[in-house]
Amino acid sequence: MILLTCTLMSLIHVKQIKNHTKFLRQCVLMIENISILLEYNSLPIQEIFKCLLKNESLYLLEFIEEICKKIDISSDFEFVYSSSLNSLKEKYIDGEDKEYLLGFFSLLGKSDVNGQLSNCKLYKTFFKNKLNIVEKTEGEKCKTSIALNLGAGLCLSILIL
Repeated sequence: MILLTCTLMSLIHVKQIKNHTKFLRQCVLMIENISILLEYNSLPIQEIFKCLLKNESLYLLEFIEEICKKIDISSDFEFVYSSSLNSLKEKYIDGEDKEYLLGFFSLLGKSDVNGQLSNCKLYKTFFKNKLNIVEKTEGEKCKTSIALNLGAGLCLSILIL
């Protein structure tokens, strides 16, 4: 029973690690989509988020739906972004990710199209760099997590017997 519990714990941890990687990929994709919508369609911010909401490949970015709900009610975009990101569940995101997103959103819609495209390019680079780092360590972390949890389960099983 203990061994099974430890195995399940390691699988949950591995899933969290993999979801964080997916989350970062989806952040890069979201920024690319925003950049395209700004550059080629010149859509207002509200319409951009409505388009993002329809994109099924951004399913881990739960804050997009929150932003869409709040953005029609409030014209204070910074409040909308920060409150939506602060209501995020911490399963896929760490503090640095949240800071990057807040930084990205804080400049969105505050300059001309070229300024916003530069913002997209900058934060896309930030997220891509973080994604590269996370992808390099993902395999090691997953193997280590499984080994440690199985080892702990075996040790506890032996001690109890």
